[in-house]
Amino acid sequence: MLIAPIAVFAGALTVAADAPVAAAAPPVSVASCDYTTYDVPPIPATPLIQHGDLRITFTNQTPVTATDVRFAIRYRSSTQLVQDTGKFSSGTPITQDFEPDVSPGYHGPAYCTVQSVTFSDGSTWHSQ
Repeated sequence: MLIAPIAVFAGALTVAADAPVAAAAPPVSVASCDYTTYDVPPIPATPLIQHGDLRITFTNQTPVTATDVRFAIRYRSSTQLVQDTGKFSSGTPITQDFEPDVSPGYHGPAYCTVQSVTFSDGSTWHSQ
């Protein structure tokens, strides 16, 4: 998992031979994107610690296994890039938890969009 400032990506599906194909809907769908803050019980004589958790549930909609999925996560006016790597088979919902860098005390929605996907055959998809 990688969390970094958002980067801008060009929109195209690129096959291993680097031949671009017109982009359509993202090949990975986001079912839910929830940001929650909660209080961590303090150690005696220490202040209360607030912790944030970002949970994304997504599904690879293509017949090819995805190996890297990057999401743009927007909270109010800030945006971050979150990356998940692994083997994401077609049609299988995946739920992952991330620890985003969000300003302390933020309570509110998170909006997730798929920015890029890399597949096991070497092809890639990027948002427009």
